[in-house]
Amino acid sequence: MSDLNTALTRKKTADLYRFHSSAAPATVKKFVQKKGWRYFYLDGRRIASKQEFLTACAKSFALPAYFGNNWDALEECLHDLPLANGYVILFDQADKFMQTDDWQTAVSIFQNMLKEKNLYVLVRGEKVDLVDL
Repeated sequence: MSDLNTALTRKKTADLYRFHSSAAPATVKKFVQKKGWRYFYLDGRRIASKQEFLTACAKSFALPAYFGNNWDALEECLHDLPLANGYVILFDQADKFMQTDDWQTAVSIFQNMLKEKNLYVLVRGEKVDLVDL
């Protein structure tokens, strides 16, 4: 968790990172919230398609009922997240979704959010090809 602490103290740039910690999602959540940040969890065991990803995002981010369940709607709703010191998304066991063509679209949306929000996307999985946190 020391790598996550380094990130949350803004010594690492907000971005998408490979997260090696084996800490339970609840432990990561507690750590993140203690720092005053918002935490979101995506369970990759249940995400292998665009629609499963969007459904998981709607649930995790508590998106409004008018969420259109498409990429544009996701990006718009993420721009409207409640204010916080920063945001951490833990995308656990992301391998299945990362093998789809839709992974790059999701990455692009997250990268657009980095510009306006202090957002860290932590990705865990066997074949994650990202820079280590």
